[in-house]
Amino acid sequence: MENQKSNTNKLGHKKHQIALDIDEAVVRDIPINKIKVSNFCLRDDYSDIDPLAESIKHNGLLQPGAAIENKDGSYTLIYGSRRLEAHKILGKQTFRCRVIKATKEKAAILSFAENSDTEHMHPVEQARKIQLMMKTFGWKESDLAEKIGWKQNTISEYVGVLDLDEDILKQVDNRPESSFRYTHAVALSKLVRSKRFNAKIEVQQLFNKTIKNRILCSELKALVNIFKKGGFDCLPDQLRTYLLQDKHMTAAMAVLYLAPESIIEGNDDNANCKRQLLKNLDKTLLKDTIRQAVKAKWLYERTKQKLLDLIGNKSELTDKNKEVIKSSHQILSDCISVIYNKLDICRSEFPDLAKTNHDVLTRLCDEIEILKVKLEKFSISARNALSKDELKQSA
Repeated sequence: MENQKSNTNKLGHKKHQIALDIDEAVVRDIPINKIKVSNFCLRDDYSDIDPLAESIKHNGLLQPGAAIENKDGSYTLIYGSRRLEAHKILGKQTFRCRVIKATKEKAAILSFAENSDTEHMHPVEQARKIQLMMKTFGWKESDLAEKIGWKQNTISEYVGVLDLDEDILKQVDNRPESSFRYTHAVALSKLVRSKRFNAKIEVQQLFNKTIKNRILCSELKALVNIFKKGGFDCLPDQLRTYLLQDKHMTAAMAVLYLAPESIIEGNDDNANCKRQLLKNLDKTLLKDTIRQAVKAKWLYERTKQKLLDLIGNKSELTDKNKEVIKSSHQILSDCISVIYNKLDICRSEFPDLAKTNHDVLTRLCDEIEILKVKLEKFSISARNALSKDELKQSA
């Protein structure tokens, strides 16, 4: 059954008004053999046309199509190609259309606006229509977004999906029960556009994992984010294999290896101590723990608890632990004090070193010169930070 048109399309975008007085256009019964379908209206798939044909047979045509009259007496259909196809199936000789006057650009926008409002428009087909308009009229994403009333990033997502291999695009199915929907495709397209060296291969592997394990889109987005930020490259080989194949090696499990300290909340001494202990946890032990968890099909929370058990899930810090936890700036300050003392001690040894071990003293001088340069850069950066803070406070 054909539905009445609403003011918004199925994605919630408001239809863009293009100053065409459609309602007052002349309605004609046009001979079907005089109608050619615009490329912007032509549909990729008419396989589900039979129910529409049955509806038209019993109820008549509820919504006329729209067409432009050409100089040679033919007509170019702007929207209504499925209704036209249903008429052909029914053996009808004419098709009722609103005959409008419009430029090719305005006609293309109208065609897209009308067709994007129907549930029969597949998202990949919609992406191809968007790309076709941009190529035909030389529009940028921002131009098209303005013309059809969509956000530019929405246009960018549609165009980006077309970077995926055709075999993957054929699997896009927006039915609720589908394991690979348009939103999955958008997530994978972002990995393709990341320009990683093995992006095409990684996309295919993540696609296979998604289909096999029916991965949610939110999980696929998290996995793609790990690849884009280089986290995948930092995993041991076995954990990489798990991440590409095993359902239980989730993005969250990968983060447990990449940044185990991130599981600790709070910023008191006890939390800082646990965070430091996790950060310094032996990588082999960490890898083996996560590998065991994946093989045993543990959930994230159980694996997280296992890591906390490894460091000792204590409620308070001992005085000894408090002494161990030092910031990098505290450690640097301690090192500078040590250097001060060593300089005073070594200075008295310079005359003897110059005579007995000339090469050692020369190398020491070179190292001090390098250190001097680095210290000057460090000092400049620190002073700049202080100046910015003083300006901020005075403001």
